[in-house]
Amino acid sequence: MILWEIARSTGIVAVVVYTLTAAWGILLAGRGIQQPKGALELHRALQGIGLAAILLHVAALLLDSHAGVGLLEVLGIGAPVGIVIGAVAFWLAVILPVSFALRTRRRLSFRLWRGVHYLAYGFWGAAVAHGIVQGSDAGNPVVLALYGAAIALVAGATFWRIFKDEPQARTRAASGD
Repeated sequence: MILWEIARSTGIVAVVVYTLTAAWGILLAGRGIQQPKGALELHRALQGIGLAAILLHVAALLLDSHAGVGLLEVLGIGAPVGIVIGAVAFWLAVILPVSFALRTRRRLSFRLWRGVHYLAYGFWGAAVAHGIVQGSDAGNPVVLALYGAAIALVAGATFWRIFKDEPQARTRAASGD
Protein backbone atom coordinates (compact mmCIF):
# COMPACT_ATOMS: atom_id res chain seq x y z
CA MET A 1 0.00 0.00 0.00
CA ILE A 2 2.85 2.41 0.75
CA LEU A 3 4.20 2.01 -2.80
CA TRP A 4 0.82 3.03 -4.20
CA GLU A 5 0.77 6.14 -2.00
CA ILE A 6 4.31 6.98 -3.11
CA ALA A 7 3.29 6.55 -6.76
CA ARG A 8 0.23 8.78 -6.33
CA SER A 9 1.99 11.53 -4.43
CA THR A 10 5.09 11.65 -6.61
CA GLY A 11 2.91 11.86 -9.73
CA ILE A 12 1.16 14.93 -8.35
CA VAL A 13 4.44 16.43 -7.12
CA ALA A 14 5.94 15.92 -10.59
CA VAL A 15 3.07 17.79 -12.26
CA VAL A 16 3.34 20.68 -9.79
CA VAL A 17 7.13 20.96 -10.06
CA TYR A 18 7.16 20.64 -13.85
CA THR A 19 4.40 23.24 -14.11
CA LEU A 20 6.63 25.64 -12.18
CA THR A 21 9.59 24.60 -14.35
CA ALA A 22 7.64 25.18 -17.56
CA ALA A 23 6.19 28.53 -16.50
CA TRP A 24 9.57 29.77 -15.23
CA GLY A 25 11.32 28.59 -18.40
CA ILE A 26 8.76 30.30 -20.60
CA LEU A 27 9.18 33.57 -18.72
CA LEU A 28 12.98 33.33 -18.83
CA ALA A 29 12.98 32.65 -22.57
CA GLY A 30 10.94 35.77 -23.22
CA ARG A 31 12.54 39.16 -23.56
CA GLY A 32 9.91 40.83 -21.39
CA ILE A 33 11.79 40.36 -18.13
CA GLN A 34 15.37 40.72 -17.07
CA GLN A 35 16.74 37.45 -15.75
CA PRO A 36 17.43 37.65 -12.02
CA LYS A 37 20.64 36.15 -10.68
CA GLY A 38 20.30 32.39 -10.35
CA ALA A 39 17.26 32.23 -12.66
CA LEU A 40 18.66 29.49 -14.89
CA GLU A 41 19.93 27.56 -11.87
CA LEU A 42 16.42 27.63 -10.38
CA HIS A 43 14.98 26.35 -13.66
CA ARG A 44 17.49 23.48 -13.70
CA ALA A 45 16.95 22.70 -10.01
CA LEU A 46 13.18 22.48 -10.50
CA GLN A 47 13.75 20.21 -13.49
CA GLY A 48 15.96 17.95 -11.38
CA ILE A 49 13.36 17.74 -8.60
CA GLY A 50 10.68 16.96 -11.18
CA LEU A 51 12.77 14.22 -12.75
CA ALA A 52 13.44 12.70 -9.32
CA ALA A 53 9.68 12.70 -8.65
CA ILE A 54 9.01 10.97 -11.98
CA LEU A 55 11.69 8.35 -11.32
CA LEU A 56 10.18 7.64 -7.88
CA HIS A 57 6.71 7.53 -9.45
CA VAL A 58 7.79 4.95 -12.04
CA ALA A 59 9.85 2.91 -9.57
CA ALA A 60 6.96 2.73 -7.09
CA LEU A 61 4.57 1.59 -9.82
CA LEU A 62 7.01 -1.05 -11.05
CA LEU A 63 7.58 -2.37 -7.51
CA ASP A 64 3.90 -2.33 -6.50
CA SER A 65 2.45 -5.70 -7.48
CA HIS A 66 -1.11 -4.34 -7.19
CA ALA A 67 -0.50 -1.50 -9.67
CA GLY A 68 -0.03 -3.93 -12.54
CA VAL A 69 2.54 -1.75 -14.30
CA GLY A 70 5.42 -3.63 -15.86
CA LEU A 71 8.52 -2.71 -17.79
CA LEU A 72 6.72 -3.02 -21.14
CA GLU A 73 4.16 -0.44 -20.04
CA VAL A 74 6.94 1.96 -19.01
CA LEU A 75 8.25 1.54 -22.53
CA GLY A 76 4.75 2.32 -23.85
CA ILE A 77 4.20 -1.19 -25.24
CA GLY A 78 0.79 -2.84 -24.93
CA ALA A 79 -0.54 -0.37 -22.39
CA PRO A 80 -3.76 1.63 -22.21
CA VAL A 81 -3.58 5.06 -23.82
CA GLY A 82 -3.23 6.87 -20.47
CA ILE A 83 -0.12 4.87 -19.61
CA VAL A 84 1.31 5.31 -23.12
CA ILE A 85 0.93 9.09 -22.68
CA GLY A 86 2.77 8.76 -19.37
CA ALA A 87 5.52 6.71 -21.03
CA VAL A 88 5.95 9.39 -23.69
CA ALA A 89 6.16 12.03 -20.96
CA PHE A 90 8.71 9.92 -19.06
CA TRP A 91 11.03 9.54 -22.03
CA LEU A 92 10.74 13.22 -22.94
CA ALA A 93 11.59 14.07 -19.31
CA VAL A 94 14.78 12.05 -19.72
CA ILE A 95 15.69 13.46 -23.15
CA LEU A 96 15.42 17.12 -22.13
CA PRO A 97 18.19 17.21 -19.48
CA VAL A 98 20.38 14.97 -21.66
CA SER A 99 20.04 17.49 -24.48
CA PHE A 100 21.06 20.28 -22.09
CA ALA A 101 24.13 18.32 -21.00
CA LEU A 102 25.06 17.75 -24.64
CA ARG A 103 24.56 21.45 -25.37
CA THR A 104 26.81 22.56 -22.50
CA ARG A 105 29.50 20.16 -23.77
CA ARG A 106 29.02 21.67 -27.25
CA ARG A 107 27.87 18.34 -28.72
CA LEU A 108 24.63 19.95 -29.94
CA SER A 109 24.27 23.20 -31.79
CA PHE A 110 22.13 25.86 -30.16
CA ARG A 111 19.59 25.53 -32.96
CA LEU A 112 19.23 21.75 -32.51
CA TRP A 113 19.12 22.07 -28.72
CA ARG A 114 16.43 24.71 -28.94
CA GLY A 115 14.41 22.49 -31.26
CA VAL A 116 14.70 19.61 -28.81
CA HIS A 117 13.87 21.94 -25.94
CA TYR A 118 10.56 22.84 -27.61
CA LEU A 119 9.60 19.22 -26.85
CA ALA A 120 9.21 20.45 -23.26
CA TYR A 121 5.78 21.80 -24.23
CA GLY A 122 4.80 18.33 -25.44
CA PHE A 123 6.30 16.72 -22.35
CA TRP A 124 4.43 18.99 -19.97
CA GLY A 125 1.17 18.52 -21.87
CA ALA A 126 1.63 14.75 -21.92
CA ALA A 127 2.37 14.70 -18.18
CA VAL A 128 -0.80 16.65 -17.39
CA ALA A 129 -2.86 14.53 -19.81
CA HIS A 130 -1.44 11.35 -18.23
CA GLY A 131 -2.54 12.54 -14.79
CA ILE A 132 -6.02 13.44 -16.00
CA VAL A 133 -6.55 10.26 -18.05
CA GLN A 134 -4.75 7.68 -15.94
CA GLY A 135 -4.34 9.19 -12.48
CA SER A 136 -6.32 7.48 -9.75
CA ASP A 137 -7.06 10.90 -8.20
CA ALA A 138 -8.24 12.52 -11.43
CA GLY A 139 -11.85 12.46 -10.18
CA ASN A 140 -10.93 14.35 -7.02
CA PRO A 141 -12.12 17.97 -7.31
CA VAL A 142 -9.00 19.26 -5.56
CA VAL A 143 -6.72 17.42 -7.99
CA LEU A 144 -8.82 18.58 -10.96
CA ALA A 145 -8.50 22.16 -9.67
CA LEU A 146 -4.74 21.61 -9.42
CA TYR A 147 -4.61 20.48 -13.06
CA GLY A 148 -6.75 23.47 -14.06
CA ALA A 149 -4.43 25.84 -12.20
CA ALA A 150 -1.40 24.19 -13.82
CA ILE A 151 -2.89 24.62 -17.28
CA ALA A 152 -3.83 28.23 -16.53
CA LEU A 153 -0.34 29.05 -15.24
CA VAL A 154 1.51 27.62 -18.25
CA ALA A 155 -1.02 29.06 -20.71
CA GLY A 156 -0.79 32.45 -19.00
CA ALA A 157 3.02 32.41 -19.14
CA THR A 158 2.89 31.41 -22.80
CA PHE A 159 0.45 34.17 -23.72
CA TRP A 160 2.43 36.70 -21.71
CA ARG A 161 5.60 35.71 -23.52
CA ILE A 162 3.97 35.89 -26.95
CA PHE A 163 2.26 39.23 -26.41
CA LYS A 164 4.86 40.89 -24.17
CA ASP A 165 7.67 40.08 -26.61
CA GLU A 166 5.77 41.13 -29.71
CA PRO A 167 6.02 44.94 -29.37
CA GLN A 168 9.72 44.70 -28.49
CA ALA A 169 10.36 42.46 -31.50
CA ARG A 170 8.65 45.03 -33.74
CA THR A 171 10.70 47.86 -32.20
CA ARG A 172 13.94 45.95 -32.75
CA ALA A 173 12.95 45.11 -36.32
CA ALA A 174 12.06 48.73 -37.05
CA SER A 175 15.33 49.99 -35.62
CA GLY A 176 17.36 47.46 -37.59
CA ASP A 177 18.69 45.52 -34.57
